[in-house]
Amino acid sequence: QQSHPFQPGRAQVVTVGYEWERATLYARINTRVGQMLASGWLGEVRDVLEAGYDPQCKPLRAIGYLELAEHLRGERDWAGLEGAIATRTRRYAKRQLTWFRNHPGAHWVPGEDAEAALAFLREALVV
Repeated sequence: QQSHPFQPGRAQVVTVGYEWERATLYARINTRVGQMLASGWLGEVRDVLEAGYDPQCKPLRAIGYLELAEHLRGERDWAGLEGAIATRTRRYAKRQLTWFRNHPGAHWVPGEDAEAALAFLREALVV
């Protein structure tokens, strides 16, 4: 702010987290991975690689993209691919939950209750 004193102060931050039962969260992750694979995710990765992007670039190291690129190079079987992506996604989700649980002021609502999140936001954002 010293270098740009004309800018307003920091914006108000409101954090809302969806709290899912672990089994439900994992089932949702498994379903989503399956949907993405069925919707052409492999073709997307193939197109990116064929366009000449380095498989070691950061975006291609992301969850799922790494595994799909390995499959396209013949380094990973199709049979275990979906499970490997889902496992890596679940691990990432667990790290996210750990991080957000330590976030001061986070408000948690049941995962299936989008209306509770909206109600909290409406109340929190009234100025």
